[in-house]
This record gives sequence, structure tokens and C-alpha cells, in this order.
Amino acid sequence: MAMISMRAVDYSAVCERLRSPETLKLEDIEELRREVVNADVAFDKHHKLKDVVDRLHRAVTNSKCEKCSEYLSSNDAEMVIDGKTHQTLFIAKYNYLSQGRQFCVPESQAVAREHLYYLLDRNNFAGVPPTFRVFLNSLNQSLNLYCESHESVTCASSEHQMKLGIHLRRCFIHQFRTVNMDPSSGNILIPSNREILNAFPIDGGYCLPERFSKSRLSFDLVSHSLNDHIFYDEQFSEEEKAYIENIDIGADKKLIGNHIPLLEGESLKIFEVANKILKAAVAFEKRSNSGDVVISLRDLSIIWNERDPQNLEVSLFEFILSSKEKSVEERIDKVFKDIIGMKRFIQENKMKGPEEIIDGLHRMHRGNMHEGLLRKVSFVYALGYVQYYRLLERKSDDDPLYKAHEMLMK
Repeated sequence: MAMISMRAVDYSAVCERLRSPETLKLEDIEELRREVVNADVAFDKHHKLKDVVDRLHRAVTNSKCEKCSEYLSSNDAEMVIDGKTHQTLFIAKYNYLSQGRQFCVPESQAVAREHLYYLLDRNNFAGVPPTFRVFLNSLNQSLNLYCESHESVTCASSEHQMKLGIHLRRCFIHQFRTVNMDPSSGNILIPSNREILNAFPIDGGYCLPERFSKSRLSFDLVSHSLNDHIFYDEQFSEEEKAYIENIDIGADKKLIGNHIPLLEGESLKIFEVANKILKAAVAFEKRSNSGDVVISLRDLSIIWNERDPQNLEVSLFEFILSSKEKSVEERIDKVFKDIIGMKRFIQENKMKGPEEIIDGLHRMHRGNMHEGLLRKVSFVYALGYVQYYRLLERKSDDDPLYKAHEMLMK
């Protein structure tokens, strides 16, 4: 009786092929499907390899059901529906971005950036859904595995968003590290089932910009009154520290270069600076004494760009990026020390009126090499941190701070 030889399948090689910069065509996906027919291995933290390939195959072979086909906000994307089951399989993204120029991203590279947004989520830390480069409907597209029964984080109550704190923090860290210039609240999905606590950042087509332009980072997704409590948590968690410390900037830059070989502008430099800021924040905390103030995620958001109360022409991130007098590391350390000084001053004077605190902060900055910038950032800290400290002490709404709110926002 003849023996049938069974060829061992290298599933890690299959996973790498899915993650490669090469565009997958139908014949490639059919071959991968045959490879994984008996696979019982994970593709990432949240998905089985066999399930991902099966849905990918259905997305490219089954025509959309016109009744279910739903175009999203513009021509940027559409849902890919299984014509037989009416199941939403993927969200298809095109090499077209309606706001690409506004966010300093070439419209022709949307697919590559969507794919990289997933690949740079090392160990699926933030939970970016699997995203692949495929040839679909005669177009080079990215397919982003649709999270069924999910909705935007804006649909959740403030109480539920509070419970999502650790997951929203991971989304923020990923948006910051990939320099996503469109981190709106609509680009973070959460389960419709409120008993499941999770969050998934999506829409990375505007990451890795060629120039750093003024943009609101993740605190656009949380209002002053909504989730400040989560992000004012001064300490990075041990998991967040480990993830940030293990970021290999050199390996990530090589990965980016493999997927976009002719990357123009300052994309790699901007990416490197963002990741150095993250690493420096964790290192700064380790050097601090127990109970001392440290650099928090809220501070990183303000470094990226404060939230427009004084309409800054330049952000601290741009100051770090553009200054030629010192190394990036020295500039980051300088900015961190200025921020720590402001936070200590506010802690020590938190019961004083906001105008008095702002005046004191301005005196602190006198003669500083970026005095004008810090004077404007002072308004953000005075408004945000003083409000936070007083909320902790359960001050009433007739507190002078609240009465000064409109004055500070003018």
C-alpha cells in the first residue's frame, strides 16, 4: 500500500507572506487557503490564521450584495459584503485619500500606510485589525478585517469610556508612535456588547506624514470632562512600559522602508522623534523619585499639540523636530523638564486662582529659549491640571476656576 507523504506547513512563513509588502492576488490567496486548511494556529493576539485567510478569500471571490453594500464617508472606503451570507467581511481602502494633502500624506500611498499601521502594532498591542494589500476589483487596495458588532467609541457613555481606560491608552500610544494625523474618535472602535471591554484603532492611512502639520492627537477623542481622569493617571502601566521599552526604532524604520521604498519628506525622522519621546517618557519616570511628578500621556498629547485655546502656531513636537541647536534627546529632556516644572508649580499652588497661577508660570518661563511657546502652553496646564486637582477635591461648580474658563478659552 503506497504511503501518502504529508508536507509540513511552515505557518510562520504563511503569516509573513500575508504581512509582506507584495500585493496579494486571487491566486495567491487561494494558495494560502490550501496551505492553512488544517491549521489551528493564531495569526495574532485576536485572530486565528485559518479564519483570517478564509474571510480574505471570501472577500475577494464573493460579489457584494447591492442591498447591503454601504459606502462610507467618501470614496476612500467601502464595506465588502459576502453576497451569500450578507456578512460584512472587510473594509476596503483605496489608493485615494480625500484629505491626503491636508495631512501631508501622498494620496497614492494610502494602501501601504494602512498596511503599515497594522504591522507597526507590534504583538497586536493596540489591537489594530488585520490589514492586507490585495488586488480587488481591478484596484490595488488594502482590506481591513471588519470588527463585527463594533461601533465608534463616541457611541459609548462617559461612564463606559472610563472603563475602557487601559484600551484607549493603548490606542493613544499607537497613534502617537505611528504619527497618525487623523486620530479622530470615529477611528476607534469598541464592541457593541458593553460587557466586552476592548478598543481597536483603525484608519491608519494618514500615518507617517511627510511633514508634521498641526493636528489634534488622541485627546480629540476625549473631552475635558469625559476621560481626563483616565489620562491624568500619571504612571505608565508595567505593560505599557515594557511595550515602549522594547520598541526597536531601527527595525521599524527598516520595515517602513521595505513597504514604501521611496518614502519622501521627513516621514522617518518624524517617526523616530515620536518614538524617542515615548521612550524618554518611560525612562524619565524610572529616574524620578517615588511620588514625584512624571510625564503622562496627557503631557504627550500637549507636546503633540495643545487643544487650541491659544491657537499655537507651533507645537512642542515641532520645536523638538526643528531645533538645530541641540540633539533630539537633549531637546526632549529640555521640554520634559519645563513640563515637570510647570506641573510641580501647579501642584504647590493649586488652591490659588487661575490668573495667579498663569502669571506665576509666565514668570517661570521668562528668558527661556522658547518662552513664547511655553507661555501659551501654560494656559493649557493651568486650565487642565488645576481643574483636575479641584475635581479630585470635589469643589463645587461655583469655584472661581470654572468662572474663569471662558476667559482662558478666548
